[in-house]
Amino acid sequence: MLSLDVQFTQMLSLDVQITLQGAVSGERFAVDGIGNAANDWSIPASKFSINQILGQPLVVLVQCCGCGMLTAQYSCRDCNLPQHSCSHCGPHMTPPHMHKVCHSCGGVMQLTLSKAPASALLDARGQIRTFGELRDRSLADNKNRVRVLFGTEKLFEEVEDVQDVHTPPTPTPQTPSPRERSRSRSRSGRRSALS
Repeated sequence: MLSLDVQFTQMLSLDVQITLQGAVSGERFAVDGIGNAANDWSIPASKFSINQILGQPLVVLVQCCGCGMLTAQYSCRDCNLPQHSCSHCGPHMTPPHMHKVCHSCGGVMQLTLSKAPASALLDARGQIRTFGELRDRSLADNKNRVRVLFGTEKLFEEVEDVQDVHTPPTPTPQTPSPRERSRSRSRSGRRSALS
């Protein structure tokens, strides 16, 4: 039989796919190399921790004007013209990531990344989270979205003191002062000399 703590942890764990959303702008983001348009750019929550997302820029996602699917944003290194990479819109809209060439100037295409690295996640209550597992149920909202904060400044979680209501307070004897300890030692030294 599992302990109550293990059962409670399993009950609170989230074994689903989560998506990332900008906390301020509401834009959608993805982690480079994880997810695709078919799975809505989701991240398997049980396989990743928060610190695997933080500290790196995220891929900007945009809605395709042709089919409406969410797709990765690309931009040209030379002219900085944005283009999307939708492969569902037919042959007339060749995905730029396949050819890696800008339709306007012929320059090299690159993924459009967030302007700053991800600095923290916000849980469903709006509290900053900088460590822990993505599968923590308190992290995602009811649509399995996790909000992301961006910036170069290091953010920290607030820690609350939680009082254990099941354990009665344990009385602790008062620590003797240094003077009382030296008197006690000198008394015990005299006793051992008399013995």
